[in-house]
Amino acid sequence: MRALLAAAALWLGCAAAAFAAPAQIVDYRLSPELKNGRLTALAIRISFRGAGSGRTVLALPEGYGSAGKDGWRAVHDLKIDGATSVETPEPGRRVIAARPAAALVVSYRVVPTQDHDPKMEEIEEYRPIIRPTWFEAVGSSLFARPFADDDSEATPVRFDWAGPADMPFASDLEAVAGERRPGTKRGTLRDIRTGVVIGGRDLTVAHSGAVRLAMIHADVFSLPPATLAEFAGRILHAERAFWGDPDAPFLVTMAPVITPSPLSKFVNGTGRSAGFATLVSTNVTLTDLAALFAHENFHTWNSPQLGGQGYEGPRGAGLWFSEGFTDFYTRRLLARSGVLAPEAVADIWNNMLIAYAASPARTLTNDEAADGFWTNPFAQKALYQRGAMLAAIWDARLRAQSGGRVSLDDVMRAQRKAAVEAGRSTTAAKLFPVVAARFGLDVQADLDRYVDRGEPIELPADVFGPCARVSWREQATFDRGWDTKATSAAGGVVTGLREGSPAWRAGIRDGMRIVGRSFDHPDDSTVEQMIRVRTTDGAEREVRFKPEGEGQLKVQHVDVAACATAASF
Repeated sequence: MRALLAAAALWLGCAAAAFAAPAQIVDYRLSPELKNGRLTALAIRISFRGAGSGRTVLALPEGYGSAGKDGWRAVHDLKIDGATSVETPEPGRRVIAARPAAALVVSYRVVPTQDHDPKMEEIEEYRPIIRPTWFEAVGSSLFARPFADDDSEATPVRFDWAGPADMPFASDLEAVAGERRPGTKRGTLRDIRTGVVIGGRDLTVAHSGAVRLAMIHADVFSLPPATLAEFAGRILHAERAFWGDPDAPFLVTMAPVITPSPLSKFVNGTGRSAGFATLVSTNVTLTDLAALFAHENFHTWNSPQLGGQGYEGPRGAGLWFSEGFTDFYTRRLLARSGVLAPEAVADIWNNMLIAYAASPARTLTNDEAADGFWTNPFAQKALYQRGAMLAAIWDARLRAQSGGRVSLDDVMRAQRKAAVEAGRSTTAAKLFPVVAARFGLDVQADLDRYVDRGEPIELPADVFGPCARVSWREQATFDRGWDTKATSAAGGVVTGLREGSPAWRAGIRDGMRIVGRSFDHPDDSTVEQMIRVRTTDGAEREVRFKPEGEGQLKVQHVDVAACATAASF
């Protein structure tokens, strides 16, 4: 095995030398294909000079998320002008032979992979969404890139949108049009990979300071685009202030997602080069979006500016840091900025603590959880949960050791500087213990127990200081009484209701259709739920009950009632 690895390393080294990054600038042009006024595909044209060696590698769209590396499947009619020959060593890669530094033009079409609006269960595939009146795609699932080795991500690029004047468009890539438009800069292939594009006649764009909010089907949401843009601007300003960075142009994209039934609510987002892309259900609230916006924007720094994610070992081995710490700072900065009240932030913690206590994945090892990140929702959440809890514990430990003079904030800012010095020799998750040690914080024993071995984590009572107390309590397990999967699959028609269950005692029966429900305190059996049902004769009524199951669950609970201040978090 070692010999094979050494041979692979030697081949990669040769490939980096033979397939150097193209010279000069790579020009990207994106345009819509329309038929009878309806969008049918996206056309991409890439112009560049080939490598001086005469051999250039073209990486087709690799995809993103649970779809893996098959983004090339949506590519049709690929043409490469200026090549003398083209090899296909694998489906997602082309090796272009041409004269040294020859002018090359790559063109192709990206076609829809689905004939319906995006559904909740499909979102984490991050495939390009191309509908008759709008589109949305992340760069890694849309754009091919002419390079072979990782270092060529620094290759300069320009980007142009070539759509009609009556088709609104928004992208963080608009900032990298080069000298073609005043106020723009020259970007890189990394910007292309991490960008997002959205457009169509159903697009509304709102502005608030440096923030643009680009929203598909704004009429189906109860939250006006202008309100959301201002809201996002407040959050982004607070996070930049934390890092000492100035405000800069930033794009938030938002498109609706179809959920299986009114029982569901969905928020999803991914950080981009100068913005983030979100796909959400139409019943989301400002509180839902606050957590989403704050989390995704914090990824601007964690982990890219703190050492990077890295891919050695199991893919995602450092997610406890990149995702968990991001969740911790999402809550901290939402409270400190006043975007959310301390009570609302405590609710977010409590919802997480209930989910953690009930999770079948909370004792998975880090490698097991990372391996199941895209396939097991409990494993995915476990990485977020344990990282956020460890961040809170280590923050409290630092404050206690220093008499309040040092906190986790100081470590994070110091790690940003250390990451610049370390370059690409480490990752954010590996660099953190090193930087923390400079402040007298030894985290290795905790990492061994809670991350590597997956032992359950317990928050100390005073982990958030004197103004928020953590205590243990026992409560009934969460159980409404119907078959959740079957009811959702039936579009909200109650199915598999057990006689004597909480919903049955409240008057709900099989065959009733759920047309709405409250979403506060999900999975918390101590909080009364409202379910609006339509009976078989068409009448609608509200039913209220506590979803108390027969089992018992021991959970931790954050209480800020005695001293609710933003400083609690």
